[in-house]
Amino acid sequence: MQQTIDINLLKENPQLFFSQLPKKAEEEISEFLYYIIYKYNLSVELPNVNNNVGYNAKGLAVTESEYIKDLDIINEEINKGTAKLFTSNEVRKKIIDENNLV
Repeated sequence: MQQTIDINLLKENPQLFFSQLPKKAEEEISEFLYYIIYKYNLSVELPNVNNNVGYNAKGLAVTESEYIKDLDIINEEINKGTAKLFTSNEVRKKIIDENNLV
């Protein structure tokens, strides 16, 4: 039996459109799009999306740009000699002490 899909969803709701397709078809469409981009020397504009790379100690999402910014600050402090650095044992002791784990 032939599957029917709504091609209009490609513009309206791409995620829903691709969810209708078999995995192999999705891969082939992606390959075709990359070919078209290359063939016509097109640039791809990505939406301004916050790419969460993890969570901080308070459980809040950390975006890729925030993470890189924090790393740049830490590297600058290390280079200036003003960074507060701790050994693994010092961190472990602080966690144990603050949470009454012993």
